[in-house]
This record gives sequence, structure tokens and C-alpha cells, in this order.
Amino acid sequence: MTGTVHGATSPSGRTVVLTPIGEQDVATVPVLRDALDRALTGRVRVVVVDLQHVPFLDATTAGALLAAHARCRTSVRDLVVVNVLPGPARTLRLLDPGRQLPMVTQERVLGPAWGEAGARPPPSHR
Repeated sequence: MTGTVHGATSPSGRTVVLTPIGEQDVATVPVLRDALDRALTGRVRVVVVDLQHVPFLDATTAGALLAAHARCRTSVRDLVVVNVLPGPARTLRLLDPGRQLPMVTQERVLGPAWGEAGARPPPSHR
């Protein structure tokens, strides 16, 4: 199985939203890792991973998210996870007992910047 990750960048270029689609596991995690690596370049300050279309994620995927978050913390960037469904939330809580990986609401992260210059997040974010 191949993974799919949709991406969108805010008008300022400082926020990237990644939206993985479908179950995320050892077979699909390379696509997510590549998307995270690409997102953590240039002027990007905040990487938002929207998990609203992820009914399942395994330890490999949780590990990729935690590693990207650790990388962000050492480079003055933020990585947050939004719209986490119950199953993936349980996995993340089990593998991140110190709650290092922030899980917050989408509106709090994206804010009004998406409305600038007519820019809109992808349809899955409306």
C-alpha cells in the first residue's frame, strides 16, 4: 500500500499543513517522513499534521511524528497534530506519555492567516 499526504502552505510560507490520508503504518510511513522532511525546510515555522483522515496509526508512524517534533524543537519550529481520531490518539498517548507532541484544535493553529490574499486551506480543512 502507498501512502498519500496532501500539503498546503500559508500565504506567508511560514505554516505548512500536511494531511495524511488513510491508515498510517510501516508501509506508508516513508511518504509521511518525506513530507515532514520537505516541510521542515526554508522559512517554515509551524508544521501542522492534520489526522482527520487517519483512522489508524502504528508505532512507526507515531515515532516519525515524535522524531519530527524533536527536530522542530531543536530548530525553533513547532509541530502540532490536529483532528486526531480516538484510535490514533490512544496510540500517541501510549507512545508519548510525557505529552511532548502537542495535539490542538485546527482553528487555534491556522488562525486568520489562511484568509489573507484569498488563500484557503484545502477542502478538507474548511
